[in-house]
Amino acid sequence: MHFAIKIGRFVGLGALLLHLRPACAGDAVVHTPQTRAELSAERRVAAPGESVWVALSIDLKPKWHTYWRTPGDAGEPIAIRWNLPAGVVAGPIQWPTPERFTFSDITGFGYTRHVTLLTELKIASSIAAPTEILLKADGTWLICAEICVPEDGSFSLPIKIDSVHRNIATNAAFNAARDAMPRPAPWPVKATGSGNTLIITAGPGIGERALKSALYFPYDGDLIANGAKQDFRLQDGTLELKVELTPDASKRGEAAGVLRFDQENGPLPAGYTFTAPILWDAGK
Repeated sequence: MHFAIKIGRFVGLGALLLHLRPACAGDAVVHTPQTRAELSAERRVAAPGESVWVALSIDLKPKWHTYWRTPGDAGEPIAIRWNLPAGVVAGPIQWPTPERFTFSDITGFGYTRHVTLLTELKIASSIAAPTEILLKADGTWLICAEICVPEDGSFSLPIKIDSVHRNIATNAAFNAARDAMPRPAPWPVKATGSGNTLIITAGPGIGERALKSALYFPYDGDLIANGAKQDFRLQDGTLELKVELTPDASKRGEAAGVLRFDQENGPLPAGYTFTAPILWDAGK
């Protein structure tokens, strides 16, 4: 069941319901007027004791966006609820580096045009082979333009378990999805709280040179003023990024999230994950 929601200043999904919009579900593909969603597997044959990576890919029409794990001022993150056979366990969603978008005075974190979310499924060595198992998942995602529309789909995907005839070929789509994932920061990151400002210092050792922008996406949705300008300076391989804090941020002890670097001529943003204690000035 799908509801269109008039976008405005709202928190979560408390907004005006406009009309219903039905879903169209297939086994592995769901189509709506604004999106195409597909569940796929990197390999369709695996052995007991191995892992299979699966992907929920969502294509959005122009001007529409969907949301990251921390959605920003409003919205809801994409969610996947697995219904798996005994002996198969799903790991956490692997989130690509997000982008920031603004409508009116509402700032969101998420994705436009396309997003692929990877999940690792671990297959127990106790599963007898050969056999076939069925992976089932229910997905929900919110898409927004001038209105917001909650969408959902149910997916099923058969996987063969066979210790002899395995498919180990590389999958270009999954490789591209991995390239879009942020990586652990290879250089030190420090976070300092001073008044209403969080100062993130990263480096030395940053290899990027001419940055068009540097943005911090926190895992804590109440840490920063999402729509405020983030000022940065990159000098000699060290980045200093200043971010406005929320009024109650002094209660927070940790800054964790993703740093996104966009280079002037870079084809893809570089994303880096980090966790750092917030060192508060003595007067804070």
